Formats: sequence, structure tokens, C-alpha cells
Amino acid sequence: MNNPFKTLLARKDLPAGYPVGTFAMAASPLTAEALGCVGFDWAVVDMEHTPLDLDNLVRMLQAIAGTPMLPITRVPWNDTVMVKRVLDAGAQTVMFPFVQNADEARKAVAACKYAPQGVRGMAAMSRGSRFGTQPD
Repeated sequence: MNNPFKTLLARKDLPAGYPVGTFAMAASPLTAEALGCVGFDWAVVDMEHTPLDLDNLVRMLQAIAGTPMLPITRVPWNDTVMVKRVLDAGAQTVMFPFVQNADEARKAVAACKYAPQGVRGMAAMSRGSRFGTQPD
């Protein structure tokens, strides 16, 4: 599967010569969309240090989708259930805060992968799979 963020990191034809990004700290779809329109290549949609909930996240991801900017969703904690819900909401790139050791890193990876490699459940009609129209 193509990973848009890894593709972005490998690009050398960007104006700065490398990807430039920021943090989307305001729980505002309009602000997130504006960041995508002014030339940022990526933005961290931060659920750890903001009052963002899943409804706000979906609205922000929808706003960013209309721009060339790639969103990185920073989950509030390395929580398997939250990660599954964020991915089902349409997050493509997930950042985990405060991963301190290999076991915590394995837990984070397992939350993002389907069985047998991980513990993510199937939700074929979610926003993350474009409501069942593409593999997720």
C-alpha cells in the first residue's frame, strides 16, 4: 500500500528542498484548511494537547483533504481503542506520544495493523476505507 507521508518525505522537488510542516493546535477545521492552503506540506493534528475529540478530528481531516497538505494525527495516548477509532475516522498517518520502550512501540504498531499482524478490527464501512470503496 502506498504511504503518502513516506512519499512526501522522499521528495526533493519541494520549494524548501524538504517537507515543511506545523502543528494544528486550534480545534478548527477552517484553521486547518488555511494551513493547507498557505503552503505547508504536513500538519500534526494534535489530540494530545488540545480538546479535539473524534467529531472535531473528522471535520479537520475533511477540511485538510481539500488541500495538498498531509495530516498527521497525534493520538492522546498509546491506547489501542482510540487508535482504532482514529484510523476508522480517516487518519492515514498516526503519531504516538511518549513511547518509551520496545513493548510500547510494538503495542502502537499492533493497534494500526489488522490480524494476524495486529489487533485492529475490520470496519469496512468507515471513513478510513472511504466507506468500503477502497482498501484501508
